[in-house]
Amino acid sequence: MSNLVTMRFSFHHLISTMAMHSRNRLVINNFIYLWLIFLITALFLFLLFSQGKSWAADTRPEIRQADDSLSKRMKAIIAVHVERIKELARSSVLIESVRGQNQKGMSLEEIRKIDQEWIAGKRGDFVMELQTNPSGTFLYNKLSENRSIYVEAFLCDNQGAVVGEYPKTTDYWQGDEDKFIKCFNNGNGKVYVGPVAFDDSTKTISVQISVPVLDNGKTIGVLIIGLKNVE
Repeated sequence: MSNLVTMRFSFHHLISTMAMHSRNRLVINNFIYLWLIFLITALFLFLLFSQGKSWAADTRPEIRQADDSLSKRMKAIIAVHVERIKELARSSVLIESVRGQNQKGMSLEEIRKIDQEWIAGKRGDFVMELQTNPSGTFLYNKLSENRSIYVEAFLCDNQGAVVGEYPKTTDYWQGDEDKFIKCFNNGNGKVYVGPVAFDDSTKTISVQISVPVLDNGKTIGVLIIGLKNVE
């Protein structure tokens, strides 16, 4: 009889112990589950906030100045490509091309004469030369690699005359336009993002990004690339 009572007690004790362990595991599992939910939620909110900040509140002046009519997505695209275009502007082929053009010492009168003939369609061979010279070929290749977003690219000297390009620009001299003036900035180059607008030379609604070309820290020219507007 004593053995039976002992066995019953042991059995009940075992059941109680197992139940207690089971409850403890359940509590632990619930605790872990809640922590996982908390961490996932926190990560989601962090990513959402970070994305929203990068789209809508970029603190770089060239992005803040961008046309308010641009979508948040387009502003985010511009922010990325400003850095890529800066990198292109550091290419030795572009720097050497601008340096060589500046050394020719062309007068503004000569540049404007070419510009008038260019607009009148009298400079076909010269246009082709600017598209096939080292800088023009370089820009053509970069456009070919980014056709989904890049619509044009042209390189200017320190007076705004085109050094290399693809495709043909509407005019040869860019020196009287904000894309050059505000970027060259009297030799104190800075990035300039133009307004969203219809571009006659590419027949697209686009945004032009202007980046200074530097030679040992000195602004010697401007690289301009047009980005297709994305809603």
